[in-house]
Amino acid sequence: MTRDDDSPVFLIGYRGTGKSTVACELAARLHYQWVDADDLVEERAGKTIARIFAEEGEPAFRALEARVLEHLVNERRTVAALGGGIVLREDNRQLVRSSGTVV
Repeated sequence: MTRDDDSPVFLIGYRGTGKSTVACELAARLHYQWVDADDLVEERAGKTIARIFAEEGEPAFRALEARVLEHLVNERRTVAALGGGIVLREDNRQLVRSSGTVV
């Protein structure tokens, strides 16, 4: 399986639907790397998403999630499993649409 360009592929959907599993498989077939955006959020925050919500609230989490997305749109040859709620913000929806393939 190949693609005509090396822009990122973004997987969106409700939480727990298998985006990370599919991202790993698709990346292997495309010979791309893959990443789970929620893992990057936790890595950057130094705490779990549940803890971010509990200590800082949803707005802080969504802001961090948006910053991670801003990083991911510049990646090449990457399949990114995005968090289930990332599409709640219009800015995020526009960003993924203009930066790669959205599945």
